[in-house]
Amino acid sequence: MKLQYSALALIIASSSIWVQAEENTANVEQTGEYNQVSAFQNGSYNSANLLQNGNSNNMSTTQHGQDNNLGLSSDGSENEIQSTQYGHNNSGFAEQTGQANQLQAQQSGSSDHFNVYQNGEANNTQLSQTGNYNTTYINQEGTANNSLSQQNGLANSANITQRGDENHSNLEQNGMHNWASSYQIGESNITEIHQEGLSNGTYSFQEGSSNEAILTQVGDGNFAFGSQHGSANALDVSQNGTYNSAGICQFGDGHTANIAQNGMGNNANIIQGF
Repeated sequence: MKLQYSALALIIASSSIWVQAEENTANVEQTGEYNQVSAFQNGSYNSANLLQNGNSNNMSTTQHGQDNNLGLSSDGSENEIQSTQYGHNNSGFAEQTGQANQLQAQQSGSSDHFNVYQNGEANNTQLSQTGNYNTTYINQEGTANNSLSQQNGLANSANITQRGDENHSNLEQNGMHNWASSYQIGESNITEIHQEGLSNGTYSFQEGSSNEAILTQVGDGNFAFGSQHGSANALDVSQNGTYNSAGICQFGDGHTANIAQNGMGNNANIIQGF
């Protein structure tokens, strides 16, 4: 059994580590007041590196299995991270800077990976990965942004970037080799992407305020693209079948566009306000 532990507490900090089996490693470093860390490891060759700098930050980690790896950092006050890993060769890295940011991450399978960066105040991320070789990348900067990523299957990829305030992204993937990306700049934008099947691809970009994009894919090999620039625009893309392609671009304010595809090899594009 191998245990490494280091803690620096300028005033008051608390941590607890529970390790079972062999060759697990846990490193904790705390600087500030009233920070809390709880780390649980069961299995072999798991690694957790946990860093807190500031006041009243809270971190809780659980690792079951083999060769899982965590690197988590909170810098500021009242930030919270909860991470659970079941399986083997899973990895997760997160950095929070600011105040009252939250992250909940769960991995169950093998070779899943997440990377989360949050900078600002009251940003929230929830992610879950069930299966193998799934990847999630989330970057949030601003205030009260919310990201939700759910992956179930094999080798799915999810990317979320949000800069501004009160933006919301929800990505759900079920199947294999699907990829989805949501990029939002501004305030109160909403993106929802749902994928079910094999090798579907979706990209959504929104810049402005109060825009809404909903993209749904059921089947195999479908591609959808949505881009909105302005305020109060809305788009909805629904694909059911195989190898369908759809694109919507809207510039200005108050536009609405909808595309529904059923079958194989359909192609549709809408451009408004250019």
